[in-house]
Amino acid sequence: MLSAKMSGMERLTAQLNAYRTQAAAKIDEALAVSAEQIADDAKALAPVDSGATRDSIEAAKDSYQRYKVAATLPYALFLEFGTVHMAAQPFLFPAYEKNRNVVLDNLKKALKSL
Repeated sequence: MLSAKMSGMERLTAQLNAYRTQAAAKIDEALAVSAEQIADDAKALAPVDSGATRDSIEAAKDSYQRYKVAATLPYALFLEFGTVHMAAQPFLFPAYEKNRNVVLDNLKKALKSL
């Protein structure tokens, strides 16, 4: 009969749990920074009449490792997509498009820093 004894499993489990916690924190930080960058660019791209649309743009944590960037004014949707009477003046999607690779780079950097 062959037998083996393994030791250090508790330590390994603790190290893996610590790594998971650190990774989650780094990912969340990278997503927060990325969302703020998208919001800043959306503000720069937003059409300005009174400035209300620009001022309503915010980045906020939506749920676990999920952020959203939105303009909170009810008519911001009409500006972004247009209407039958008004051409679209998109600012949110172009800001996302501009930063799509930045988000990925931020996540890569966060994970490499572990």
